[in-house]
Amino acid sequence: QGSVVGRERAKELFASMAQAMKLACWALLSLQAAGQNGTQGVLLLQQRATHHVAAVDKEACYDAQPGDSCFQAVKWAMDVGIKEHPDWYPNLSEESSFEAFQEHLHKGGHGNCNTPCSQPTTALPTTNSPTPRTTTQHTTTGTTAVATTSPAQPESGCHTAVRGEECFNAVVWAMNHGIVNHPNWYPDWLKPSMGFELFQEALHLDNKGSCRLPCPKKQLEDASRDGAALLGECKGNCLGDDGQCLEGLRCGHLDHESQVHGCAGKGTQGWSYCFDPVWLDRPTPTTSTTSTTTPWPAPLAGDVYLRLMTFNVYWKDLESHERMQGISQAIADRNADIAVITEQWGQKFQMLELVRKKSGRNYVFCTNGPQESMWDGDILYDADVFEEIADGVESLGDDRGLSWAVLKHREKRRGILVYGLHTICCGHEDVHLEHAMDFASHLQSRGDWPSLPVLLMGDLNAGEDSESLRAYKGQQVNAFGKVWKLPVAMSDAFRERNSEASGATFHKWNLRLDYILTERRWPAVWHTRSAWVNYGVPGGSDHYPLVADVILKR
Repeated sequence: QGSVVGRERAKELFASMAQAMKLACWALLSLQAAGQNGTQGVLLLQQRATHHVAAVDKEACYDAQPGDSCFQAVKWAMDVGIKEHPDWYPNLSEESSFEAFQEHLHKGGHGNCNTPCSQPTTALPTTNSPTPRTTTQHTTTGTTAVATTSPAQPESGCHTAVRGEECFNAVVWAMNHGIVNHPNWYPDWLKPSMGFELFQEALHLDNKGSCRLPCPKKQLEDASRDGAALLGECKGNCLGDDGQCLEGLRCGHLDHESQVHGCAGKGTQGWSYCFDPVWLDRPTPTTSTTSTTTPWPAPLAGDVYLRLMTFNVYWKDLESHERMQGISQAIADRNADIAVITEQWGQKFQMLELVRKKSGRNYVFCTNGPQESMWDGDILYDADVFEEIADGVESLGDDRGLSWAVLKHREKRRGILVYGLHTICCGHEDVHLEHAMDFASHLQSRGDWPSLPVLLMGDLNAGEDSESLRAYKGQQVNAFGKVWKLPVAMSDAFRERNSEASGATFHKWNLRLDYILTERRWPAVWHTRSAWVNYGVPGGSDHYPLVADVILKR
């Protein structure tokens, strides 16, 4: 008898759970009509609702009744949707009938609505929404929710998601629900008050929602100054003075055909424009409880302005007089404060002497570790500007090495963790990803990080869209049967300031293989003022120098 009672009790509990499931599905379906769905969990519940919620034949007409999911969706559309998003409801107005709204939702496939039996008072067009397609996403925990997406968009270039796309739904859900109920799912820099584009970028960086990088929202504008009036976002000329901008904005210089953060358009070359610093380097660093191993005094206030360079000088015949003089002149003319030089071997100190004479600067190379025993990225710096605290070379196998150094700015006492790298050529992305993980492992082994900001330069022998570059930029990469995810996210200094230029550094194939990558964290510690490739330099290398002027923020 007890087992019978138990079974009856179980049936009662199951009936209660089923009813609760119905109510939950009705609520979620109404959110769909509001454009609020888009996460995998919502979509999965939406599909399950067709099995758990009693509904009339979808081919038959049916006037929605109170308690129906369609009724709730129509009421939301009439009371809220048409007011806040009139473009979602073409040929409808606030005076349109209930049936007209129901017919619109039915034709758009929203709200689990049938066509109404009563004649709508407003003629409705056939929806122009793209035909959805169904995909299944696989994760490390197995196959998860089925997601409905619009036809695929091209993967390259920026694109701000629009209604009807999977990314749009994912962003809206993240803004209204995800970050409120699950803040630990999102990076620390992302706040509920931030706008659509920043949420989309966060999902893009985490490889979620099929989101691409959003396009800048505002156009650069040459504004006329009204007395002492301050300039708004993307307006200039602020003359390089943050004080000329509205509170919270900063002034950024436009040169070398670069773009101002968060702004689109060409603007006037040489002018400065106000921008929102939230558009700088947003991803947060991985925190660590390990204290720094570098015992220097607290940094002094003030930004540090630096020039960086990476240059593959090409090893062949480098010892010849013509090549040695030309390459040394090319390095000296760039006038970098820190540089990574690749493909030099026994010519290193002969080149150093010439560079010092030609530039008049007190350049030195880092010298610790197994130097010149493998292909690595030799670190060059001005010893009048920086003090070397520690350095070395870590073997990566395949005759490749990872050079590293801890440098302290003498005037401002700011520390930097610098890496130099020259990976194997070319197309060996499995090896490049292993090298990226080796870089991350060494980074984590250093007690200096994350106290010190990171800089990685060198010849990475990979294109901008390669798996390894995506990994360096903080994205999760699924390749070669593994999931690759670095504990740090880096920013491509050249691409940060040049949205359209190719930036080719290897002239034989017209490709960019050389990179200056600065650590992305919030608040930002690196700001790239400008970045460019120097073409036509002497010395006969098959690569061109890549240069960036950056600010190490206080």
